[in-house]
Amino acid sequence: MTRTDRMAEWIRVEVSEIIQRRVADPRLRLVSVTRVVLTPDLKFAKIYVSAFGPTQKEKDVERGMHSASKFIRGELGKRLHTRTVPVLSFIYDESLKEGDQVLGLMKKLEGEREADAENT
Repeated sequence: MTRTDRMAEWIRVEVSEIIQRRVADPRLRLVSVTRVVLTPDLKFAKIYVSAFGPTQKEKDVERGMHSASKFIRGELGKRLHTRTVPVLSFIYDESLKEGDQVLGLMKKLEGEREADAENT
């Protein structure tokens, strides 16, 4: 694991905790940080977030993250103890939703296969 990978994981953990415990925005209540991609010079971080629950809408989460980004970066600066704090950009991660869709399709196909087996 490289230094960049370790720092990205550290940032993922810290930003997750900041969102869950320090950010009061209700749009971010069920937000999870799925991954962090950090540039090799540690100046920029893309933070991928996903929301759980049917009430969370992508645009609401993006607006909430944009609104809280300065606060999150400031809190992160207090925790990282590095010379610079990366500039954060938040990206909504569709992978959890896509994974649920794939699992749903697999279950549907499995049910159809079982029904075909019973009919033969």
